Amino acid sequence: MASSFTHRSVEQAKPDPSKRRELADGALPGFYLVIQPSGSKAWAVRYRAGGVPRKLTLGPFPRLSLAEARDAARKALQAASEGRDPAAEKAAAQAPEQIARNTFGSVAAEYIERHAKAHHRTWRETERILTKLDVAAWKSRDIKSIGRRDVLDVLDAHIDRGSPVQANRFLTRVKPFFDWTVERGILDVSPANGIRPPSPETSRDRVLTDDELRAVWKAAEEIAYPFGHAVQLLIASSPLKATSRLIRPI
Repeated sequence: MASSFTHRSVEQAKPDPSKRRELADGALPGFYLVIQPSGSKAWAVRYRAGGVPRKLTLGPFPRLSLAEARDAARKALQAASEGRDPAAEKAAAQAPEQIARNTFGSVAAEYIERHAKAHHRTWRETERILTKLDVAAWKSRDIKSIGRRDVLDVLDAHIDRGSPVQANRFLTRVKPFFDWTVERGILDVSPANGIRPPSPETSRDRVLTDDELRAVWKAAEEIAYPFGHAVQLLIASSPLKATSRLIRPI
């Protein structure tokens, strides 16, 4: 039998890296703690409306405390016992501005401002990928309507265009984005979970162009002895072609 939730037990509940967990509260049947593989937690209540199983997401933990979530769950279950559908009522009660806020475009913009700019030096590339033509059709859609098939369709489009590396880049940017939406309680589960990079990549050595090599040589001249001269010595002793045309004796 499931034990009753306590604040401590909720805090200490561990995620399963391979799948989402749902823990039932022993004190209130239908009340659940949902734990994502990333470790984020959210409250939910399950009930039946018109004979059909339904689920209402209450909010993320710890933003919504155990006491607050249990109270909200009781109210939802009471509504269901009266023949109402609390999930449908919640959706119908959303103001137009709230609906607009939950579009993919709005959530992506919030992610860029709140997270990407603060944590990723390459946030502009993330912004480009989350607003480019590949996902233009998602912009006005409710983000909850974006599913695994939608993500795979974009990856397939890259592959069909002969851009497998770009498909990989797309996936590496949208996965953290969707994980963030789960942590914020916007989504229950990421539609990109479990999707692997569609194409293997082989690392390649980068060879400087003549202009780049010349620029490095001039910069080393400005640094001078000892480190600048050391760099020039490495360049002079390298097997790169045309080195003699790019440099002069130290």
